[in-house]
Amino acid sequence: MTPPPAPGRILGLVVEGFEVYYDPGTDQFAHAAGLFGTRRIVVGPRWLLLPPRQKWALLLHESAHLRAHHLLERILFATVALPLLWTPVGRWFGGRQELQADAFVCRRGYGVDMLQFLVCWPRGSDGDYYPGFARRTAAIEQRLRESEHDAAIA
Repeated sequence: MTPPPAPGRILGLVVEGFEVYYDPGTDQFAHAAGLFGTRRIVVGPRWLLLPPRQKWALLLHESAHLRAHHLLERILFATVALPLLWTPVGRWFGGRQELQADAFVCRRGYGVDMLQFLVCWPRGSDGDYYPGFARRTAAIEQRLRESEHDAAIA
């Protein structure tokens, strides 16, 4: 059995221009962290247990959040519209970001892997600022159907 990596940067892994760091203390599979020059992807021990393509799907998902500056958007939204944060508008705002990141994963060819991850770990989609499991999986399935259609007519 291979021991887990030491905390910090993982073997120089860079995804879409963002370095990947290992944090043995996080209970999340992966998350986007930092603003501007400090942006990075952080993975935890649970991420190490995933099949390789699901690992890449999550890394791409988190890189999409970083590329789109979703954390900065959330900070600005909270600054401007703090009372709306705990309303359906706030939940829509966070859910929209998740669906955008999932769409990026699909465009990169890892939609099936993201879907498999969500089916195996549906609790990873819980929270006020995530679209519901059914909505999220339906959006990925729709994108997969569209890409099959596009490939068929190409």
